[in-house]
This record gives sequence, structure tokens and C-alpha cells, in this order.
Amino acid sequence: MSDEQAREAALEELKRLTQHTVEPQLSDADLDGLLDKTKRASTWKAAVVYAHGDTIQPTVRNGHRYRAIEGGMSGATEPNWPKSKASGIGDGTSDPQLRWREDGPAYVNIYNVRQAAHEGWMMKAGKASLSVDTSGPAGDLKASQVYHHCMNMAERMAPVEFS
Repeated sequence: MSDEQAREAALEELKRLTQHTVEPQLSDADLDGLLDKTKRASTWKAAVVYAHGDTIQPTVRNGHRYRAIEGGMSGATEPNWPKSKASGIGDGTSDPQLRWREDGPAYVNIYNVRQAAHEGWMMKAGKASLSVDTSGPAGDLKASQVYHHCMNMAERMAPVEFS
């Protein structure tokens, strides 16, 4: 799956998990920002400058992800990725040479959609906190219930991390 396809799938899942069209609404810009903040990795590409700490997954998934331990430019051809834990490999001919280290199992999705959904519900709670409870001849409006619902959903979407 390409990075673009992964983003589209993550965006659809995020929309579903955050009920983005229900008040308080999340805009397309809100959703894009949430996804950008929770991107965990990208797919390796040729002739790209990677910085120390960048995480990639091979173009042909092998069950592993790799973290740059020395920044540099990737080569014209993809490395033959090692699969043993914490093993390393050089990539390209930049000076210094880009170096990767095996960093654990591959991500199912390069976006942490659950984290994005948690932050989305927190954003909705922030918007709801601006509303106040009111009473009138037509009845009561308990805007605080919307805030509490958003906080409850944010708690339900709290990220689960495994080491």
C-alpha cells in the first residue's frame, strides 16, 4: 500500500472514529493536522534526504520497520533490509552515509489513527467547552453534556502502547 493509499484509509477511519460531522464538528484541516501529527513512518524512497530518527518501512513489506541512526540521502536502489533485531545497514553514497537500524515490527498502518482519534475528541471537547448550559421557556440545553461526552470518547480512544 502506498503512503497515499495509507493516508486515505487512515483519514476514512479517523472520520468514522471521531464522528467529524457531528457537533462540535472537525474540519478537513483539523483531520489533516491530526493525521500529520500521528504519522509514524513512511515508505522508503530513492534519492530522499532522511534525517536522524526518521522511520521507514520497505517498499515490499518484510514485517520490520527501520529508523535512521545517521541522516543522509537514500541510494538509487533499496537496500536488502536485514531482519534480525537491531541490525543495521548503510544506504546510498552520501557523506555521511545514511544508516538504518531495524526498529521493531512493521506498523499495520503508518498513521496512528487511534492517537489521532483521541486528539480529535479532545479537540471536540475543547470546542464544546465554549458552550454553556441554558434554560428557557422551551426547556433546558445542557451543553455540558456534549463536553462530557467528548471527554468520555477521548478516554475511550486513548492510545494503547505495547513495548
